[in-house]
Amino acid sequence: MAAPTRVPDLTTRSLGRNTVYNVLGQGLPLLVALVAVPVLLRGLGEVRFGVLGLVWVFLAVFSDFGFHRAGTRFLARSLGADAPEDLNRIAWITVGAQIALGVALALLMAASSGLLVESVLQVAPEAREEARVAFLLIAAATPILTVAAAFRGFLEAAQRFAVLNLIRATASTLTYVLPAGAVLLGWGVIPIVLLLLGVRALLLVGFWVVGRDLLVGGARDSAPQQGRLRAREILAFGGWTTVSTLVSPVLVHFDRFLLGALVSVAAVGLYTAPLELVMRVLLVPGSIAAILFPAVSSVQAQGKRLIAASLARKASLAILAVVGPLAVGLLIFAGPILRTWLGPQATPEVVLALQILTPGVLANSLAFVPFSVLQGLGRADVTGKLHLLELPVHIAVAWLCISRWSIAGAAAAWSARTVLDAGLLFFAAHRLTARSAA
Repeated sequence: MAAPTRVPDLTTRSLGRNTVYNVLGQGLPLLVALVAVPVLLRGLGEVRFGVLGLVWVFLAVFSDFGFHRAGTRFLARSLGADAPEDLNRIAWITVGAQIALGVALALLMAASSGLLVESVLQVAPEAREEARVAFLLIAAATPILTVAAAFRGFLEAAQRFAVLNLIRATASTLTYVLPAGAVLLGWGVIPIVLLLLGVRALLLVGFWVVGRDLLVGGARDSAPQQGRLRAREILAFGGWTTVSTLVSPVLVHFDRFLLGALVSVAAVGLYTAPLELVMRVLLVPGSIAAILFPAVSSVQAQGKRLIAASLARKASLAILAVVGPLAVGLLIFAGPILRTWLGPQATPEVVLALQILTPGVLANSLAFVPFSVLQGLGRADVTGKLHLLELPVHIAVAWLCISRWSIAGAAAAWSARTVLDAGLLFFAAHRLTARSAA
């Protein structure tokens, strides 16, 4: 089979086109969810719907975990350097690492399923057995999830965003449609989980069909010593990306847990609404970052490292052009938006929280650019170290702000952390690209 074509240059036109693909691929299933979730909630009840919600969380986390970003970067570099003979080695190393990680996660989850259900998550007694079986099923399927993440990264490296998002949008839509249909037929949680895992298996098959040339092209092990060196590079890079994968959710969600501990669970509910609203804005920068990351890796391999700065400017302007007006609208119309959505629960404190969160989400949106540039240039260690540095600072600031100002304090801590994160990432990315120009 012919080797894949090299990654095309990232032009303004291709940036826009691929961003549209990503936004549609991730945005359309959200519209389906708006219809499906009420059906599931009514059919399953609050307790069992909560179990299904936890299943969705585990599926999402395990589907974005591990060394797949390393595979994306090194494949994009090989494609950019027009070196197809290296594709096979990189792809198989990444798949092997993801299989090993998936097996380890599966064993860990299987061993801790009882503890998760009874102590950590405190699932209601009437749904504990279903939750335990559901978690065991997820554990058994975890290697499928991690390998699918690897293949998704391969397609991103080759900038095959049209077919990638067609497959992903189909799978994501089925993730909501099939459970809703099952509930209407009177099915319970376990059959629904089996349906969801079947969808994930089909997702892997789809990724394999359109990305298998990355595994079969070139010599499989023509240079064992080079293969070992490449494996060390991939595992080292993947190790630092995993650090960010582990720390980032804590940075994003810690304020909610602390708000519940210091104030009340009811306060968490009020705070979650404006936070979830602004988080939906991140669909746009996330879609652009998925394009920028492999493109930067590719131009570095072509000896055009300075182009990374130009790509970053294009991406930043695109994000600012979309998210900027949205942020202004949220600041000005926070009250009417929340009152329309939440009704009487849109208290002045909740409106203030949304207004405080809005500058933070703008900063967070822009931070996707230097994050992608740093990792695209191979400095995942920088992003990992910065996240580790931010963690204790955010914990201390969140504790202080929430203790004094409750919901508004949680919003202030979240926004302060995102502004700090964006500033550090832009500074690090600027230093790296400026050093290249010297």
